[in-house]
Amino acid sequence: MLDSVLSVPDMVSTLPGTSASQRREAPLGRAALWLCLGLGAGLGITALLIFLITGAIPTPGILDETPALQLLALIWPAVLALAAAVLLAVGSIPRAVHITRGAAEPLLRSGVRGLARVVRIRATRTGAQCRVKIALDARLPGGRAVPARLQWTVDPVDAEMLRLGAVIPVRMDPAQPRRIVLDSRADSRTALAGVDVGAQFSRKATLRTRIRMMKTPSRWSLLLGLLGGILTALIG
Repeated sequence: MLDSVLSVPDMVSTLPGTSASQRREAPLGRAALWLCLGLGAGLGITALLIFLITGAIPTPGILDETPALQLLALIWPAVLALAAAVLLAVGSIPRAVHITRGAAEPLLRSGVRGLARVVRIRATRTGAQCRVKIALDARLPGGRAVPARLQWTVDPVDAEMLRLGAVIPVRMDPAQPRRIVLDSRADSRTALAGVDVGAQFSRKATLRTRIRMMKTPSRWSLLLGLLGGILTALIG
């Protein structure tokens, strides 16, 4: 049983940086990145299929006599898709939140119960306690995935249980799900009873959840990018 309570000063603070929620308030930028990702993927996949079927590398006729431009034409869809994917991933990194005692106690009493898998963790012993920087892949009761980066101060016995890949019981703020505390008053065995952890936290389940969470403009942009890439490869 996790039997200690988070112990930190009576205030809530967030670490410097721009929050993911603030970045998502500008959907046009994310939609443009999804469009680029779809365009690069559509071009690359279609070109690969043409090569597998015909044995010929599809390049515009104007580039036939220019090896350097041929090479550029071959690699730029992959570079475009990769760059867009990296920027989307970086833009989705949540802002680190420091949950303090003043915020932890109400969450421990009335926060939404959930489970979280430890993605990254770094613990530093400070006197009789441990300061923990942790990244979580949390799940709300409905199955919604909530990535979070947090700082906690916990007793050493709890810090030992926070191992990479471990699934832990947590409490979450329903209004701001990334405000998460370790449910130190819950019995881990009871919290995990009847839960298929492997299925709930599998890559397939995570991907399915992330797709459901995509904004409508992002979905349409990805689709338009894919169609544009396919048509460009076929016509070019």
